[in-house]
Amino acid sequence: MPQPAQPTVADHLAALERLAPDFDRERRLPDAVVRALAEAGMSRLYLPKALGGPEFSPLDFMTIVEAAAALDGSVCWPVGNGGGMSRAGGYLPEEVVRGWFADPLAFIASATRAIGTAVEVEGGYRVSGRWPFGSGAPHATRFKGLACVKGPDGKDGPPICCYVDRADVRLHDT
Repeated sequence: MPQPAQPTVADHLAALERLAPDFDRERRLPDAVVRALAEAGMSRLYLPKALGGPEFSPLDFMTIVEAAAALDGSVCWPVGNGGGMSRAGGYLPEEVVRGWFADPLAFIASATRAIGTAVEVEGGYRVSGRWPFGSGAPHATRFKGLACVKGPDGKDGPPICCYVDRADVRLHDT
């Protein structure tokens, strides 16, 4: 049985051109646009081929992100950040990543700066905090934030990347 053709940069550029955005009214991307971006594979740009993604090179990734920016800056942020965050697929256990990206609308919003706190508990960490920013957060299925591990002495250890399911996140529309 023939394998389906791998998506190309040209396929992703054409998908971006089909979008005719008007985003200012709601102060966020409309659900239909987010769905169209997801269906075009924009939140999987770095996802490894072994996991069903295109695993684009950095140059190809930036070509797509630049086209998104030319279309509209508010499209660029989730394409660049969400598509870029799919690179987690190359670093985490395969079964975890397959579970995350089984959802065709899977999108990881990311925040930087280690503002959160991670406290060791049985089976992992309890993470809490407030992160200031995450492009595409209203549509994210998972959130990535940095958190400092609080040691038994109460001092902050090095930060870790924490991936949190949408059900465990409260968004503040600021």
